[in-house]
Amino acid sequence: MRGIALLAAMLLAGCTTAAPDGADGDVPPPAPFANDPQQPLLALFEHVIGDYFALAGDDAPTTCAILRDGGEAGSGLTADQEEALLLRFPRLAPAGRCQWDGQQYADSITGDRATVIDIYQFACDDPRNCSGSVNIRGPGACRPAVQYSMLYAGDAWQFARSERLPGE
Repeated sequence: MRGIALLAAMLLAGCTTAAPDGADGDVPPPAPFANDPQQPLLALFEHVIGDYFALAGDDAPTTCAILRDGGEAGSGLTADQEEALLLRFPRLAPAGRCQWDGQQYADSITGDRATVIDIYQFACDDPRNCSGSVNIRGPGACRPAVQYSMLYAGDAWQFARSERLPGE
């Protein structure tokens, strides 16, 4: 009986212990990629994904981000890049969760329809001047691909979009 009371007291004490340095336990959000001159690809993903979730609202389907380098296989993002995007956007799913079933993207866990935001033809002419094409495929995403040009000016990436794709 005495051991149970001691254990209960220890558990309760653990619940009332203050966080070190007066912290409330909340982790601050990561700094925006748009302010990092070394992360143009992540800045473009951040720009597009943020706009997508703002328009899609709370009922957005499973959504994945994929970098295409010409092929359909794999996400093209490094594990660190994908992790950074997943930390920035808690509603974003790992790329492997969005699978093409021959007709549409589907969530590999639930089987529900999914949306893929992919960037392709991403390139930088120099460290402050980049471009890439963005395609959003999934439920309610019947939009044409968009070409973005990016310029790092001041302390942030600036984005300009064009509905015309290269070669048109």
